[in-house]
Amino acid sequence: MLSIAKKAPSYRQLAVVGRLGRRRKYNIGTESFHAAFVDLPKVDREGIRNQALNYLHKFDQKTWYDDPICTIINGEEHRMGKQVETRDAFDSGNGMQILATSSVLSSVSHHLKTFVPEEIDNRFKVRAIEKELFGPLAGELVGNQAFDFKKQDGVTEIEEAIEAGCIEQRLNDLLLRDESEGLLSINRTPAFVGCVSNFSNFLDLSRKVLRNIELGVPVVVLSRSNTTQHMFRWSQLLVDQMKKHGLELGLVTYVSCSLQDQQELFKIFEDSPMYFTGSRQVAQALKSQLRNTLSSTGGPNTLISTTFDDQVKDAIRTSALIENSGQCTALRHAVLPNVDLDQVSSTFDSCVLLQDPTEALTHSEFKGLLMDQTFRLSEGYTKHSKHNVEYKLKDHLPIEIEENWRKASVDVTSVGLEEMKSECFTSSLVDWLIEHQPISLAINGDQHPWHFARRLFEQSGLVVYTVGTEFSPALTAQARPQDGEIFGEVPPRSQVDW
Repeated sequence: MLSIAKKAPSYRQLAVVGRLGRRRKYNIGTESFHAAFVDLPKVDREGIRNQALNYLHKFDQKTWYDDPICTIINGEEHRMGKQVETRDAFDSGNGMQILATSSVLSSVSHHLKTFVPEEIDNRFKVRAIEKELFGPLAGELVGNQAFDFKKQDGVTEIEEAIEAGCIEQRLNDLLLRDESEGLLSINRTPAFVGCVSNFSNFLDLSRKVLRNIELGVPVVVLSRSNTTQHMFRWSQLLVDQMKKHGLELGLVTYVSCSLQDQQELFKIFEDSPMYFTGSRQVAQALKSQLRNTLSSTGGPNTLISTTFDDQVKDAIRTSALIENSGQCTALRHAVLPNVDLDQVSSTFDSCVLLQDPTEALTHSEFKGLLMDQTFRLSEGYTKHSKHNVEYKLKDHLPIEIEENWRKASVDVTSVGLEEMKSECFTSSLVDWLIEHQPISLAINGDQHPWHFARRLFEQSGLVVYTVGTEFSPALTAQARPQDGEIFGEVPPRSQVDW
């Protein structure tokens, strides 16, 4: 929003405006930002799927026991330390990990304190590496993730990495241009990367690691307490590619250690940025140690519909079961008009059952229930008579709602149609959305519920809104970064001064 000054602005005012203009010119909403979302590369989904299936069929689980996770410093693997067994997404052993000794951790600290990259513009080499990782090596990335996290559809994530990576490359081009012109200075303090379990190939490898090292920013990839195998494997692949393409090996460090040792590292590098995708609780704990923490957190993704029919049921089932609810945009809460428990239960009568992720990948499935997953009913919920799905029905919005990660779990708020459309309920829903901050909100109804959707959009502050119709209902699981999705918490639109 622009206003007309009643008197000529001072030099100081002009300087502030100039700084703001430079800072914002390719941030979200600007012309330069939108200009980056064009001419996306075409992705050979079937080629990637076939690569992954070939890798899965040939994979020997013994490999992850014979070649344990370890710390990597300046391209060298350090294999001294205590060995522990790693756990997959369903808490089964799937390999070994060597926890770094104090001596190895001292070497990590020394390297991070003393390493200064010889080149700061590494775009040519990094983008050549990127083409290999998400080209000939993509099947290996998908396969390792399927074994470790039990991901059903790793192909779509690679597609996002390729398309969104192209956009983020263009934004980095603008960043380096502005640095070369003296408009800003990129902080090249080593950056920590706390890996996310379900989208590590895109969010961690592409967005957090490759985009940093192509700017000459060293990164430190941290091991996890579970599902940590596939992050280490892409770290190995990345280091191998760095050697092949002549990129400075000191730019990437992988640290295999306990949570306590990670916290000791944070004390030494308290000014380092930390990139984290996960829960608010962990993000808050990280922020208490690393003030420059940049976190993407999620809340209970919500679907609202003024109608309830087979199409809406399909939208609820798809959103709630995506990746067996191991997806940040999976449905956790639905607001529906005058439904009873039998109607909610019938929504999940026709679930797809899968033996394993290989079967899912073979049939291009992404919302099946994995049959080897242990199910424990949450307190206060009802279990479906046939399937491992739970739900709770109330006539008011949930006061507290747990994430219930890797579980098909839905809280349903049932209200009358007139009440749902009332200003009073809309206001209470807006307050609930602002407090719980879901990533995604899907709004459905007769034809396009534009008026209802606009009220929610203007008064709340979420990052993904999707509006559907009774013929094509919106899902909560439709977010696509290559189409402009962002992660973060933003102010309610009515409070934003554009």
